[in-house]
Amino acid sequence: MRRYNVVKDGKLVVKSFEKIDQLTNYLDEINTPVTVHILKYNQTISDKLWDLNVGKCLFFNKYKISCAGKKRIGNQLFDGTSIGVKNDNN
Repeated sequence: MRRYNVVKDGKLVVKSFEKIDQLTNYLDEINTPVTVHILKYNQTISDKLWDLNVGKCLFFNKYKISCAGKKRIGNQLFDGTSIGVKNDNN
């Protein structure tokens, strides 16, 4: 799971994606692709965003997209706190 901060015109929206295909589809929505060339471009951008380090950003059209986190959803509660993973091998 990846969380991204998406900023356009000073407005912040937080988006979460479980798979890279969801991220690519979101980029298609905000870019409104017209040709196959743009679809390939969106796939390349989504690959770069998926591998982006936490705290780093990438500019896409008029959007500033930064990686907010890469934590698995299974370890996170609804209020944003995390559950510690027990190691039973001790």
